[in-house]
Amino acid sequence: MWKTGRYMVHVFQEKGDWYVYDVNSNEVYGAREIGARALQSTARDRDSLVSELSGDYTPEEVDSALAEIDEAKEQQGIFKEWSIEWRGRCPICSDPEKYENKMEQLVIETTTDCNLRCVYCPFTYQEGENIRQHNNEHVITKAVNYFIDHSEESRLRAISLYGGEPFLNLDAIRTVSRIVEERGLKEKIRIVIDTNATLLTDENIEFVAEYGANLQVSLDGPEYIHDENRVFAGGKGTHRAVINNVNKLAERLPDFRHKVSFAVTIAPPFMISEVDSYFRSLFKNLGVEGYLTMSVNFAEINHVNELYTEKYGDYKAIYRDEYRRATEHYISMCEKGRHDDLGPIYRSLFDKRLHAIYIRSSAPIPREMGMNACCAPGVRKLYVTANGKYMPCERMSYDYFIGDVGTGISHGMIDDLYKDFGEAIRERCLSCWAIRLCNLCFTSLYEKSDGKGLYVPEALCEYTRNSKEEELKFFLGLHQASPGSLDFLKDVHFG
Repeated sequence: MWKTGRYMVHVFQEKGDWYVYDVNSNEVYGAREIGARALQSTARDRDSLVSELSGDYTPEEVDSALAEIDEAKEQQGIFKEWSIEWRGRCPICSDPEKYENKMEQLVIETTTDCNLRCVYCPFTYQEGENIRQHNNEHVITKAVNYFIDHSEESRLRAISLYGGEPFLNLDAIRTVSRIVEERGLKEKIRIVIDTNATLLTDENIEFVAEYGANLQVSLDGPEYIHDENRVFAGGKGTHRAVINNVNKLAERLPDFRHKVSFAVTIAPPFMISEVDSYFRSLFKNLGVEGYLTMSVNFAEINHVNELYTEKYGDYKAIYRDEYRRATEHYISMCEKGRHDDLGPIYRSLFDKRLHAIYIRSSAPIPREMGMNACCAPGVRKLYVTANGKYMPCERMSYDYFIGDVGTGISHGMIDDLYKDFGEAIRERCLSCWAIRLCNLCFTSLYEKSDGKGLYVPEALCEYTRNSKEEELKFFLGLHQASPGSLDFLKDVHFG
């Protein structure tokens, strides 16, 4: 018997075929067009649905499709009506005991100053007395000791030095290293320095080598691509300086492969294949077996939209074309069973997205849902600003503090963060088909233009839904074309 209601499904087409993503089971099912259209219909009853589909189907065909849907609901437990409630914070993830001894990563804003003026970096265009500010020994000492005291039971412990450019404040780097060493934790806490690599003098490289610090180097590709965006304050390109110092690191560090990683930002003109070829050659020239760890992201450039438009025209169309070609290449290689022959940029762009779909839960949706993509603020990561304030993450789009080095983490402020995020997103989440796949978190909070409250832009939700549909299509297409093409995901792991 056909029942009215909004079903926990999302209907989409791929290459002419119809599919239904069932939220309850977290699975995708092939469907006939008539069944798919019935599931996504807002018709109030059977007669209304027959009328809605009368131009394409007879009443008997509609009744047959409805019978199939009812049978699937009864026998497989799918195609349920929406009935979930808002849970809010996860009781396991937000366990207060984790704040006592299981913190995982401290991120220190060593300085807000930088010797570069990268075109896509928002800080390039900011002015004010706090824009070029160094962190100080008092703040760093308090933060590092607080982290050490509250991470004793954490399996992986790391301190990241962030900027700006950390090597502009070498004293901060030395202070962190000294404290960790004095407390006998040099072998237990990884120190990672995010750097543009232009200030790696022989002295700084020697310090990195002697202490055993890890470096994440920003490098966007070959010189003609890298220097389009990553430039010194005077406008000169930085590629030659970076590569010169990377070569020095390779010569000085016996475990270079495990100590150095790369952060790649892809910006207009979005030459993905050229960047991939470049890193293949770079790793070969460095004598690296396989590939180094890489993070690859697309630049957020809305703040310089006019600049890029003037230079490249419709750069968004260029991005779509480049991304489509990159996707087609990745799919083609996987279908041929040649995933291992893909270059590092392609793997970094697509492996993680596929893996997220591959490992998704197949358990029925819980009765209560909420902030499934939010980490426990201050546990997974604690960010300390140059003026000693604690934030959940360096990626927060709004200065949302959860404590400071003087008083430590404030659980009251953390409660307020959960409350504000929940109020901003709850109603949308409870009616969204992508609730089980969504990766929006606290970093999507923005301050309202009138300064009264916070919100999550609807555009972010729309972008996320579109992205998740594309990921489902991506995964589905590969699986159907060649089921074995996804076998590599069994051995892929992401932190």
